[in-house]
Amino acid sequence: MTYFKQVFIAVLLFSTTAAAITPASIMLTGEIPPYASEVDELKGICIDIATEVFARADMPLTTQFLPWARTIRKLQIEKNYLICPLTRTIAREDTYQWLLPVYDYNLVIVTNNPKLPSNDIDALRELRACSLSASPASAKAKKIKFKHMTYLREERVCMEMLALGRVDVVITHGVLNAIYGYKVIGLDHRVLKTLVEFPLGTIYIAGSKDSFSTDYVDALRKGMDEIKNDGTYKKILDKYK
Repeated sequence: MTYFKQVFIAVLLFSTTAAAITPASIMLTGEIPPYASEVDELKGICIDIATEVFARADMPLTTQFLPWARTIRKLQIEKNYLICPLTRTIAREDTYQWLLPVYDYNLVIVTNNPKLPSNDIDALRELRACSLSASPASAKAKKIKFKHMTYLREERVCMEMLALGRVDVVITHGVLNAIYGYKVIGLDHRVLKTLVEFPLGTIYIAGSKDSFSTDYVDALRKGMDEIKNDGTYKKILDKYK
């Protein structure tokens, strides 16, 4: 084999490998603190973790904020987009490509009223409740069948309504979410009380269905392993507590 043929084959192999792991560099998200925020000083758990993971994988990443419903639709009809935060659920399983688990949480019902009973769904059902629309929290609220339910595009508004006494409880994606939501509106999160916890959920970086190669996914998982092993992952989470 001549030298030029060897060089050609080497370049071809390199190009093929690079193409296989080159990302669709656009990650779509919405205003969903503490996971993603365009207005807060802290950009969000999803954005911070994704930025670190992609940097370790030596792959570029651009984040775009859209209304959440539009973000969801875009991934369902177009290829090569990423999304975070997105909870992996049975209903969503076949709609997206699940690339990288980012954060585990329990759905919780929280209040600022210490007199409300814990673990009494029948009593809670009678109260005024609020959750993020088109989310696992809203799906849980519909199963509980709250009699006075408000669904909003921004969860922080639910927390504001709780503080103002306009709702009695908020169904939210984890205690950390509730604490952060109360803190960013300038209130003492220590007044919050968890009334009910539901089974674990996991937030993912997901993608448009059938858009990303095995090499691409492996590169992300390797990057995640690195930031967990060197303590970067924990430092990111600690910022939001």
